[in-house]
Amino acid sequence: MNSTNMIGRLAGEVELRTTPSGKQVASFRLAVPRQRRGGTDRGAVFLTVQAWEQRAELAARVLGKGDRVAVSGRLEQEEWESSGQRRERVL
Repeated sequence: MNSTNMIGRLAGEVELRTTPSGKQVASFRLAVPRQRRGGTDRGAVFLTVQAWEQRAELAARVLGKGDRVAVSGRLEQEEWESSGQRRERVL
């Protein structure tokens, strides 16, 4: 099962755009803290989060840089080639 729950802070502002088919999508970077056993800080993992349609509009309207948010969803991996190099990212 591909399911994840994360709590973190927005690392920037929410970007809202409309796809060529007319659907709205919001994207933002989420900084999720990493901790060692015992609570020692190890920095953060930065993930790109996408919200679609009604959730996209809501995210763009109410969320801002630094806000603490909880995100539930699924992870997706994108792969592409750019300048002869294979690239990938997890959304």
